[in-house]
Amino acid sequence: MNSFRIETKEEFFKILDCDEDTVTSAIKDKEKSYFKYKLQKKIGSRYIYGLVKDNLIYTLQKKINREIFKNILFPDCVYGFCKRRSYFDFLVSHISNNQRKYYLRLDISDFFDSIEIDDIYQCLSYYISNNIPDDDRDYILQLIVDITTLNNHAIQGAITSPAISNLIFRSLDIRIEKYCEKIGVHYTRYADDMLFSSESSYIHSYKFTNAIQSIISDKGFYLNRKKTLKYENEISLNGYVVGTNIRLSRKKYKSINKIIYTLTTSSFTGFKNNYHQYITRNKLAGYRSFLIQYSRYIQDENLNKKIQKKIETIQTLILKYCVSSI
Repeated sequence: MNSFRIETKEEFFKILDCDEDTVTSAIKDKEKSYFKYKLQKKIGSRYIYGLVKDNLIYTLQKKINREIFKNILFPDCVYGFCKRRSYFDFLVSHISNNQRKYYLRLDISDFFDSIEIDDIYQCLSYYISNNIPDDDRDYILQLIVDITTLNNHAIQGAITSPAISNLIFRSLDIRIEKYCEKIGVHYTRYADDMLFSSESSYIHSYKFTNAIQSIISDKGFYLNRKKTLKYENEISLNGYVVGTNIRLSRKKYKSINKIIYTLTTSSFTGFKNNYHQYITRNKLAGYRSFLIQYSRYIQDENLNKKIQKKIETIQTLILKYCVSSI
């Protein structure tokens, strides 16, 4: 059970390490704290927001994450955006141990955009003490919402949005976990990716998928049916192949080699613009984290050496090209 509560108005501003006037001023101009960039997808593209570093909204969100959200516990099935839990950990418990196994990946459509502002108020209000006068309680809640949202949404670019999404989805995670336990299904979630495994093919049935949809629709979430994956014996997700063990997919290995080659070849003359640099930096950081997690699982000494060399190369590239912030 989570026992953390903000007990006084003074405590809240102490957490932020900022006075009231400065906070309200930052909120008034918070649109300037974000930038928007185009994200290319396999089919089409979409615009997403990024948060400008070294500005007050960014600093306030970091403090809310560190001093408030870090004190909140999440169910064991949740791996996305949780301290000491990674995407690799999200997959490990689904290893089949040489038994026939069925896998199901369900994708939550428009995960962050589906979060309603009323749900944000409701889930955050739990962490403000009822002993505070109502006016102060409402005021603190409004400030937290104003700091962590843009245009009444917990947008993907805000660094507090992942924790907020986990808070809102927590009751659904618990319900899904209990349902799965009853029918011998293992469930984990990483952000909008829901992974199920079982020795029974029942998880491949429409009845099972519809049961999950029925649960998540209570909070306004819906499945993207086009992204549903059903596999037997092993499944490939985001560069990992999960079956009797976990290994790196050829496609992911190729992607990592491609970006390393692009940045180390003599034909590379620099980034097109700051957004290009921002995206490249995020990719490199993601690949580095990905390989570090993978290396901890590798038992083959020669393969481990190769992976460590790639990690060092990526780290060098980050320091050389991508240390500046936007």
